[in-house]
Amino acid sequence: MLFPRFALPILFFSILSGGGAFALEASEWNQQGLDLFRAGNDSGAIEAYHQALSIQKDYPIALNNLGIAHYRSGDYPKAEENFKRAIALKGDYVQAVVNLGLVYFRTGRYLDALQQYWKAKSIDPFYVKMRVNKRKAEELLDEELRQHPNDPRLEKLREMKGKMENLP
Repeated sequence: MLFPRFALPILFFSILSGGGAFALEASEWNQQGLDLFRAGNDSGAIEAYHQALSIQKDYPIALNNLGIAHYRSGDYPKAEENFKRAIALKGDYVQAVVNLGLVYFRTGRYLDALQQYWKAKSIDPFYVKMRVNKRKAEELLDEELRQHPNDPRLEKLREMKGKMENLP
């Protein structure tokens, strides 16, 4: 006998449930993407993450990693889209929330960045990356307000900053 009696039903259930072989294959593509990313091959990493997502569309880790690769390659709109998709699938995914904050920070949307960092803080108050990035965004927002104290377009930022200072 090639397989034990219980092996075929488990394999069949695994295929039907979308787990097992399919999830493992998606995770293998994700791992290949990580390896390519670490080697500096952003386009190869992006392709590997797309392969993982073609197998398992609701894979927040691959979406977050895809967003990181797009971020590093300078494609902030695609990075933002993938971080948002990861968060939509897993609302408490602190890394994706912080990474979305980084996109906002990099594109000059400091208030949006701060809101993401506050959200990350509510998920995991000890997540170090959030604390460092939040501090940078606050400093840049303060600098923007100092440089343009009478700019009416910044009034909303002043209001939000005041509200945020009252938060824990």
